[in-house]
Amino acid sequence: MAGSSKEMEKVLLRTADGGSFVVSRCVAAAMVAISCEVEAGEGEREGGILVPNVTRPVLAKILRFLHIHVEMAPSLYPITLERFDKEFLNVSVDFLYHILLAAYHLKIVSLRDLVCQKVADMMKGKSIDEIRTTFNIPNEYTAEEMAKITKKYPWIFDQQLDDEKGISVEKDKNIENEGTSKGKHKRTADELGSVEKDNHIENKKGTNREEEIHVESKEGASTGKDKQIEDKEEREGARRRRHSE
Repeated sequence: MAGSSKEMEKVLLRTADGGSFVVSRCVAAAMVAISCEVEAGEGEREGGILVPNVTRPVLAKILRFLHIHVEMAPSLYPITLERFDKEFLNVSVDFLYHILLAAYHLKIVSLRDLVCQKVADMMKGKSIDEIRTTFNIPNEYTAEEMAKITKKYPWIFDQQLDDEKGISVEKDKNIENEGTSKGKHKRTADELGSVEKDNHIENKKGTNREEEIHVESKEGASTGKDKQIEDKEEREGARRRRHSE
């Protein structure tokens, strides 16, 4: 909030179409075009201060903007102000035009710049005909006059074509990057699948090797058992021969 008690003193503002608003001195002073009257105390008199070239609905909208940016801004996060600004300008093209005019007349630089950026964003990437449609601008030239203008100022239309090509190239680049990303993910998945398959083969080979070792161990045990039987039979034969003698 604004600091001193003087800044919070109330000021009466009027519009030519009968609107009247009581606002704090700091909000009224933010409109540079009437700041001298505010400082002179005219807003505290019975008639208040007449705000020129602004209608009641437009001034109400502007005062809402100034209330947030002048009185509330110190207690708000920057992202909150950005969100407010974005939603604040979600109005019709006609109303946006009147806000811009009022910002110029009242010399509210921050609001003027904000609206200009909004208009620039609305024009970006559009052809001349699309801009006419967006801002309801009638084409007052005949086909013959347009042909003469195109011939006289070819750089304007060349720039438009360049912009359209740039947008097309950027779009194609985004599609290509998306395809490359998908291809990369697919290759990564294939590589992982290949590694898992190789691991599976290695594991299977290891299992087969263990089975071979087990068989060899079993065969070795069987051979040792046969040798024991042969030794026993040989000892038995020797005993019998000694007994017969």
